Amino acid sequence: MIITSAETQKNNSNRISVYVDGKYHFSIDEEDWFRLNLYVGKEISEKEIKEINETRSFSRAKKIAIKFSIFKKRTEFEVKTKLKQSGFDGSTIEKVIRELKVLQYIDDTTYTEKYIKDALNLKKIGIHRINVELQRKGVDEAIIQNQLSKLEVNETQRLKPLLQKKLTSVKTIDEKSLNKIKNYFIGKGYDLNVINQSIKDILSATEEKI
Repeated sequence: MIITSAETQKNNSNRISVYVDGKYHFSIDEEDWFRLNLYVGKEISEKEIKEINETRSFSRAKKIAIKFSIFKKRTEFEVKTKLKQSGFDGSTIEKVIRELKVLQYIDDTTYTEKYIKDALNLKKIGIHRINVELQRKGVDEAIIQNQLSKLEVNETQRLKPLLQKKLTSVKTIDEKSLNKIKNYFIGKGYDLNVINQSIKDILSATEEKI
């Protein structure tokens, strides 16, 4: 088999349509065309075409993965899911993941560290919800717990000022309003026992002042 012609695509100047034995055979990025030393008149075997297709698939998957994670950091699981949805096979996906780790586009440990800090400081959410959300993103439980332990998060200390602010905004502190506040902070990922004890401490301190 011989590459009989190669044409730059009209709608994408970086892609080349390749014809083998007079018939269209595949499209390839210009950089891969030169990197693989392809040219019109070159004789290629079925094995070489298979290797070319593997290279094409890897290049396309890598570009999709980088575009997916360059502006917003992603976990390894999220990138894998994106590539699976884009139709790539497992071998290509694993190869891309290894490459992106080397290039530091993917780093679940760094991702988790930043995610936890943002969740605590900006979103003001609790440990339980942080844990659930990170697991949903496919982060390994060991990584999550390791990063949480480094921060030495005190749930009670974080919760009390938030509860204090919420209780101050309530006109009448009764069972209904307290249940509403509890449900709010449960939704934010705080432990119910911590919520109850914190409310008790705040209300007790308020009564003592009175």
